Amino acid sequence: MFSAFTKSFQQLSDPASMKALIYSALASCVILIISLGALFWAGELLSPERYGLEGFWYSVLDWFLVLFTGVALLFVGYFLFAPIMVGVSGLFAEKIIENVEQKYYPNSGSKRADRPLIEDLKLAARAIGVMLLVNIMFLPLFFIPLVGQVIFVCVNAFLMGREYFYQVAITHMSQTQAEELFDRHQSDVFKAGLLIACISLIPFLNVTIIILGSSMFTHIFHTKMVPTLPKKSA
Repeated sequence: MFSAFTKSFQQLSDPASMKALIYSALASCVILIISLGALFWAGELLSPERYGLEGFWYSVLDWFLVLFTGVALLFVGYFLFAPIMVGVSGLFAEKIIENVEQKYYPNSGSKRADRPLIEDLKLAARAIGVMLLVNIMFLPLFFIPLVGQVIFVCVNAFLMGREYFYQVAITHMSQTQAEELFDRHQSDVFKAGLLIACISLIPFLNVTIIILGSSMFTHIFHTKMVPTLPKKSA
């Protein structure tokens, strides 16, 4: 695990991987901007002027809207950026996985080229939806000292670990085979996901999780999981 983690940091110097990072970050920013637009639109619906409020109640509602907007911006910008990026990464992680395999596992036999783009889009949309929904549901726990924060991080560790695992696994096997492999290695997936989840909470460094996650799980897949697969008969 430690070896895979350190090797993943070396991938940060790879130009193709950085290109994927930039694309993923831009796509994530677009989704964030759309989300912020929806929040501002929701704020407009609650505008005091729409209800003819004046004086004290105008000040109360106006103060509430300012507070709500500030909390919402913090929520969307800080807590949801990394989960969105994990979901989006399915569209751009291909080159990172390919580069790692060419360098360390040249005989891996990736099948990613055989999968249509529409399938990648479906998987990314599903991943983004799941990441957003679950994070919105569990975010209040983050504000409960220690216990709530541990639960929040562990939930994201599971989600992020599973997402990066499948990004690598489905390039080599069917969905059914990947699910069976996931069941056998849930502990490894969770531990690697925990590292990514912790990094996702660090400002600026969280932008790199597409490279760190994709490359680390590529190493883990080939060094810890592939050796456990049944040998193909000649």
